[in-house]
Amino acid sequence: MFKLSHYNILKGQKASDGIGIGTVCVYEDEKVRIPEDPILSIEDGLSQFQSGHRQAIEEIDAIYRKAKATLSDEESEIFGAHKMMVEDVEYIEAIEKRIKEHMHPAKAVEEVKAYFVNMFQGLDNAYFRERALDVADVSNRLIRILLGLKEKDISHLPNETIIVAKDLTPSDTMRMEKEKVIGFIIERGGLTSHTAIIARTLGIPAIMGVQDATHHMEDGQTIIIDGQDGWVILNPDEAAKEHYHLLMKTIEEEESMLRAYVGKKAKTLNHMTCSLHANIGSVEDVAVALYYDAEGIGLFRTELLYMGKEQAPSEEEQFIIYKEVAEQMKGKEVTIRTLDVGGDKQIAYLNIQQEENPFLGYRAIRYCLDHQELFKTQLRALIRASAYGNIQIMFPMITAYEELIEAKAMLQEIKEELDRAGIAYNHHMKVGMMIETPASVILADQFAKEVDFFSIGSNDLIQYTMVADRMNTQVQKLYSPYYPAIIRAIHQVAKAAIANHIPVSICGEIASDHKLTNVWLNMGIHKLSVIPSGLLKLKHHICHMHTDNLHMDQLLQANTREEIINLLDK
Repeated sequence: MFKLSHYNILKGQKASDGIGIGTVCVYEDEKVRIPEDPILSIEDGLSQFQSGHRQAIEEIDAIYRKAKATLSDEESEIFGAHKMMVEDVEYIEAIEKRIKEHMHPAKAVEEVKAYFVNMFQGLDNAYFRERALDVADVSNRLIRILLGLKEKDISHLPNETIIVAKDLTPSDTMRMEKEKVIGFIIERGGLTSHTAIIARTLGIPAIMGVQDATHHMEDGQTIIIDGQDGWVILNPDEAAKEHYHLLMKTIEEEESMLRAYVGKKAKTLNHMTCSLHANIGSVEDVAVALYYDAEGIGLFRTELLYMGKEQAPSEEEQFIIYKEVAEQMKGKEVTIRTLDVGGDKQIAYLNIQQEENPFLGYRAIRYCLDHQELFKTQLRALIRASAYGNIQIMFPMITAYEELIEAKAMLQEIKEELDRAGIAYNHHMKVGMMIETPASVILADQFAKEVDFFSIGSNDLIQYTMVADRMNTQVQKLYSPYYPAIIRAIHQVAKAAIANHIPVSICGEIASDHKLTNVWLNMGIHKLSVIPSGLLKLKHHICHMHTDNLHMDQLLQANTREEIINLLDK
């Protein structure tokens, strides 16, 4: 009989579902020595960099063309983003500035890479943290070219290979024979890393954050990768293999079943419908959202557009991106959140001072209202892009009535400017706000008279309501949606929205908590926005549930977290 405790097991974070039984290929980058000595000729240094830069563009172009021909849009656009990055004027200028200070070109690239990588990795947001790998990938290519080094050959892999690595760049992944790869085990990275995205796209298991994985495994070793639970089983015997072969068959059947829900409405057994939208952070995510049948974009986080740069993106740069998202969604609703900086999202050139309690400090709408030129640039780009699709604007972290009125006044001012200039936009574009603080819950009835929709940002709402930092393990139990304070707060917001005839959605993690779906539908919340890969599972759950078996009165009168959990488990 199969018992997991009988085996050597490594544990990590599950990044892509699925199970694979195969042989290990440990992939490690060779060590590169970066020249430290200053260069004698700035002219020669610049010439060497420019030549290497041209070669890097050619290489990325070649990979991009290959990716476009063989991979999904989502996966191939990773290399489109790489090309934009390597051609980014600020990135190039930062490198050339250092070369003009007599720094070796490779050293200059290394320093600029470190600057951007540290900036991204210092963030508390997993999605943005993973973007550090893009900068590293592009920069490592440039460094290799500048030092005259060849790429490591990983183009010939044996069948049923499980790649084990400290880190894996998109370029590394591209050069592999992916039809022979059946799993990824990575020491670093998280759910939003490119390896995780590619693994999910390819439908193969991936586990991230497996400590010292490259030391525990060796080439040719047989292992089982269990992406369902984040386990790696070393040297499995026949009993373990048989157990997992049966599990693989079950998973295949389930995936096939979920794909059958593409194009269907999320409707409960008693005919209550729910609109399922996707949370995204870039243009590249749109293709994934559509693959999983998103009815719209419930949350487009715009912070990434401002990161990895030495100054804020121009109106035109932003306009192109917002327009592309709107056009790709072909008339489906696209909710774009205005710049939400501060807190865990720091951008060096914005010069936000270090604070003892950044989550309680100068962030989001507070910062934007004080920096009107920056804010107006984004609003103008958003309003212009509204002419190309169904864009709606959403303000984050509104806690005071005056903030909302001031933000709306700026919107109106820009619309009048565009009218005078004869620039087209959607005059009926909707404007909403996030509900993510106790203040916005208390004033929800007042706010509802001023906006077209509410979106509940449940991650922050739980954190602020329970006064529990979600990263602090000592108060982790309090960071839970099952406390009466959270249930009642969301109910209060839903009531205010319904009374004022505006829609309300949830876009935080609790939107994908199947145990709570019935609660939201009973409250009158009929729009949920989740990560793209969670859409079909949530739709399947909704299509098999009934909403009249929940006693909302009891739920709203519950005194404790345990009482609520017990009621939901009935």
